[in-house]
Amino acid sequence: MGTVHGIKVTFIDTPAPGFLSSSTSTMRRNRKIMLSVKKFIRRSPPDVVLYIEWLDLINVGYRDFPLLKLMNEVFGNAIWFSTILVMTHSSSTLPEGLNRYPVNYEPYVKHCTALMQQYIHQTVFDLTLENPLFLVENDPRCKRNFTGKVYFQMDRSGNPSSCY
Repeated sequence: MGTVHGIKVTFIDTPAPGFLSSSTSTMRRNRKIMLSVKKFIRRSPPDVVLYIEWLDLINVGYRDFPLLKLMNEVFGNAIWFSTILVMTHSSSTLPEGLNRYPVNYEPYVKHCTALMQQYIHQTVFDLTLENPLFLVENDPRCKRNFTGKVYFQMDRSGNPSSCY
């Protein structure tokens, strides 16, 4: 909790997917963590929720789908309407395609974003919901422009995206 440029901000950081696992043996613990967060946000609902996912780990057999369903069950559909998808590891080496060459960046990001959005649609039963996307990277070896800022090839709208 603090103030940034005169605006009161509160960050609630939940465990990463490795800790907040979607295996059936940990779902009880996940529910307990989410219920404690729910108690806190009842008094002050979030204006923005960042759902952080590794860009290089998203696939068709998305293993965290049960977590999305649990989030929806605990927080309700409304949570998704203030959620921004944040894809980390955005400058990681992309997976190999069918020809054993890395896939192209833009189609890969669009594919991963579409998969995440599809899983959210399945969770909330609303096909019209479109969450904004941010690509982020904190690896010091990632690409930088001439001013030294981190950059990526595109964002959801096809524009350059950057984050620090």
